[in-house]
This record gives sequence, C-alpha cells and structure tokens, in this order.
Amino acid sequence: MNLLRRTLRLVAASGILLALSALATPPSGTAVEDALAGTAPAPEALPAWTNHAGHVLRAIPEAIEGGRIRLAGTWMPLDIFPAAEQTRLRAWFGERPLLPADAQTYATLRWMLDRVDGLAAEGVLSADEATARRQSLLAAIDTLHARAETP
Repeated sequence: MNLLRRTLRLVAASGILLALSALATPPSGTAVEDALAGTAPAPEALPAWTNHAGHVLRAIPEAIEGGRIRLAGTWMPLDIFPAAEQTRLRAWFGERPLLPADAQTYATLRWMLDRVDGLAAEGVLSADEATARRQSLLAAIDTLHARAETP
C-alpha cells in the first residue's frame, strides 16, 4: 500500500512539473525563442519600407508618435517616406489616413475627447452625458477618416 501511495504521489508531482515546464517553455518559432537562442529573424523576413531616396529599410515598426516613427530602435521623421509608405506605416499601428487639411480638426477632436474623459473622471459630466459627447466626437473623427479614404 505504501508503494502505491508513493507511486501516485510521484505521478501527480511529475504531472504538475510537466504542466509547469510546458508553461515556462515559449512556443517554437517565436521572437522570445529567437531572443533566447540569440538569433534574429532573417532580414528578408522583415517588412520593407522604401524612403524618398529609394533606400529600402527592413525593420518591424516599433512605435509611431505624431510625425515620427521608430524603426530598428531609431526614431525618424515620417516625412522621409512617400505618402503611400506613410499610410502603410500608420496602418501598421491601426491608424487610418487623414487629408492634410483635416489634421488640425482631427487634433482638436482628439483634444476634446481627452477633455470629455477628464471631465467625466472629475464628476463634472455624468456618465451618460460623457458617453453621448464621446460618441458624437468619434462620429466626427470617423467622418474625417471616411473623407480621406474615398477616392
């Protein structure tokens, strides 16, 4: 009977260890696995971005902030890329295009959205009123994007 209990405990313990080791091991082919192995993806596997000078930059975009993009650990202005590439880079982060004439209106609407959130957090606006204002501002932003997306 003692031998049976010991065997069951060992089986249970090994099952827990197996489950824990499965959680600790990253799935194969991931960036985590590449980093652990000290390897990087082949340059051909990275997305290509062509600047105005015709140079091809191969890197995964890391961040976008206003008129700047971070590629391969370096911040650079978006203006070095043609309009089509800028649209692709913004789309990488889920941003939709805008007409240049609508940039100031868009910035104002984004500021107004932040202000509504702030007023709601301070209790100046009720939740219902903040939601209604937020929806109308988001509808205006969608209109700006739709105008830029129509040929």
